[in-house]
Amino acid sequence: MSFHPSKSLRLAFPALVVFALITIALALPRSADAAPKCGGNSKIWVVNGKKVCLKTARTKAGHAGVQTSSRLARWFAEVSRPAAGSRLKVPAKLRAAAPKASAAAVKLATRAASMDKKPRIAANGKRAFAAAVGAVVDTISVKGPSQTLPSGVELTSQIDVREFADGSKKFNVTVDSSYNGYTVRYQPVVEEVIGVVPEVECPTAAGLLTIDHKSSTGGTMMVLKGKGVIAAVTEKFHDTLHATGHVGRDAKLHDVDARVTMKVEHYERGLQMVIQLAGGFSVPREGDPAATGPLSADIKLKVAGASSAEEKAAAKQLAAQSASSSATINSLGSQAEVARWRMMQDEYKWYSLPGRCANLRYSPDSVAKLAAGKSLQVSGRVEASSGGEASGEFTVLSVERGSFTVTKAQSDPGAPARFAAKAASPDAEKLTVGADVIATSTAGRAQWGWYAKDDLNLPEKISGTISSTSTTPGTYDFFHSWVVYTLDEVYVSDNGYISAWYKLTTADQDEVQQDIGVGCRWVGKGSGGNIEAGDIELNKPPGGEWTHAVMYDVEVPNTTFVPTDCGPEAPPSFTGTLVGFVNMAMLGGGFEPVGDGFHLDAVRTYTDPASQRSTVASWSLEPGDPQ
Repeated sequence: MSFHPSKSLRLAFPALVVFALITIALALPRSADAAPKCGGNSKIWVVNGKKVCLKTARTKAGHAGVQTSSRLARWFAEVSRPAAGSRLKVPAKLRAAAPKASAAAVKLATRAASMDKKPRIAANGKRAFAAAVGAVVDTISVKGPSQTLPSGVELTSQIDVREFADGSKKFNVTVDSSYNGYTVRYQPVVEEVIGVVPEVECPTAAGLLTIDHKSSTGGTMMVLKGKGVIAAVTEKFHDTLHATGHVGRDAKLHDVDARVTMKVEHYERGLQMVIQLAGGFSVPREGDPAATGPLSADIKLKVAGASSAEEKAAAKQLAAQSASSSATINSLGSQAEVARWRMMQDEYKWYSLPGRCANLRYSPDSVAKLAAGKSLQVSGRVEASSGGEASGEFTVLSVERGSFTVTKAQSDPGAPARFAAKAASPDAEKLTVGADVIATSTAGRAQWGWYAKDDLNLPEKISGTISSTSTTPGTYDFFHSWVVYTLDEVYVSDNGYISAWYKLTTADQDEVQQDIGVGCRWVGKGSGGNIEAGDIELNKPPGGEWTHAVMYDVEVPNTTFVPTDCGPEAPPSFTGTLVGFVNMAMLGGGFEPVGDGFHLDAVRTYTDPASQRSTVASWSLEPGDPQ
């Protein structure tokens, strides 16, 4: 358990208010002097039979040690101030050392409270407690820090622990300030020592945050001369805070509803008092808390020298005054403010991006499939990480691809936000829509984009037939082949230009022929062959249509060229290579359109002006592999 000056909840009724009630109670059967004039926010209280001015401004949340020190110092300064004929003559140096001693006591009590111990079993009375926890099985004493102040006051401290048969432990913490035969002893309560208010994490889908916190603090303060106790007082503060925060559609805390209860016990010679206060408050994001109804107060008094009727009358009067006093409202309201402060401190947890308390969900889910030029309606909602659908509002931060616009920004459970998506040509990542979206909601903020891709649907293989006939003065070339082209590479530029290359993987030439010469000529015929090169290139500009180009190069080596139509004096045969060849770059260049479903059918006729070579090439190709 730790303390922090700005993060600890002072769940304790302000000592000045308690002290005022005590002194009023003590003054019941006594008379008082003329009232002094009090300025500012001070009020008149009776202290040791005298009327004095004491401030009643509410104490802000702070370090428990500071609050306890303040109570202890005030008690020494006011309650234990020696009156005429009193045996109590506490040296001033001890009173001056009280804050340091009480701070040390709180630190030691915190250490004790953090030790391993089972929750104490509820029991009524010492016998019942002993029966519940069993006998003492072990004891231990731990010395705390000791020091001598420049004033000569010696500070010593100690923790005494008793362990019971059930494994639970009971702690006694003692801090002594000693000087000139006097000892001021402080024994703090070691139960639920006041500490840091529990953090809040993620809101629920409905935007609810909850804090439930209990604490007990206080202790016994006494003055000893030698071993004799000449004055003592015990105060215990038991406090609870139940707060519910409401997060709005903008993912910010709007207000807090809090229920605060306090129980104060005060015991000293001649006086026993138990005060119980409770109230509900509404705390806006900014501004002061407001009570949501009447405050309740219940006070029980036992005062030496006062009759039962006087005690009841005084308790009733004090309860009525407490329930309507600004001091009570301020004290209870300050605790409600602490709940708001704690929630505001933790707001970053659900407001920071990309967000861990809320998630964005789309239908269709991202990443969707959407071809270029197509449109789609998209719905969006916010889900709390803990479950459930939150109320939120969507904003499109940026669109990197295509179009994505909000048509309905707000979402509620069962009524999602709406968007209109339109795809562009795919980029290098095949992205057709890319949008960055943020949403605020009752569950927190979240950031998650919506994306769509187009898989291009390129066939893995393209197959069919290809043939070519070429003539020049004195030559004739022909081939016909069954072919298979296989997808080899795809490139998509950032602006969406697509190029795909298919490699020639099968070439089954059923006929290849080449004639050299006219009339008496050499004729070479063959089939099959070896692939030298070949590909199909598909291109598609952004927003345009597919086009294609074909290249084919297959050789049949070791072919015999036979003299034909040469008569009896024919030249000799020779061995050479037959070539089946088509290259659109040599057929006038350019690309041919692609038919529906990636059917490639074309006839290209071209005469080279330089060589007078005339070629008629044709192909009929479609997706798939006929094998």
